[in-house]
Amino acid sequence: MKYFFKFLYVKFQHFIFICNIKISKKPILILDIDNTIADTWPTLNNKYKSEQDRVISIKPLIGTINYLKSKYSTDKYQWIYLSRRNYNIQLTTIKWLKKNGLFANVFNVIFVQKPVEKIYLINKYVLQPFVYFDDLSYNHENGEVKFYVTEISSVNSNILAKYYDYSHIINLNK
Repeated sequence: MKYFFKFLYVKFQHFIFICNIKISKKPILILDIDNTIADTWPTLNNKYKSEQDRVISIKPLIGTINYLKSKYSTDKYQWIYLSRRNYNIQLTTIKWLKKNGLFANVFNVIFVQKPVEKIYLINKYVLQPFVYFDDLSYNHENGEVKFYVTEISSVNSNILAKYYDYSHIINLNK
């Protein structure tokens, strides 16, 4: 039964993403959350009462957030958060985004199970020029940053994407 509900949730998240893309009258801005607008990795080695407590404690990456607000206002762009996070923290994530002055709700915060799923959704359904912010990195908490090379290559080959990668995000937050 648990797997059935998880399957339904995944399909619902895909449906919400597709609806956001299809009905938007504005240009699309797709944002990762962890290590893109949230300084997540420093919290991964600490103990918290709950995963919700950890998520709420994450510090924002102010440089990225200020850049997004100044260049890609929600008046002019359709903001879609596309993140690889556990589904049980979606409401906490929305709360964190709002707490940090970002427009978020259950219809523009989409969770996936793997980074490759993000790229699949983007490549299949985003058929117009779009802006994409995603570090596509992992393993920070172990002292060696690694990258999702295949996914980065796929984004870089998408002629519709204006892609802001790990180095761009680091530079925005110096």
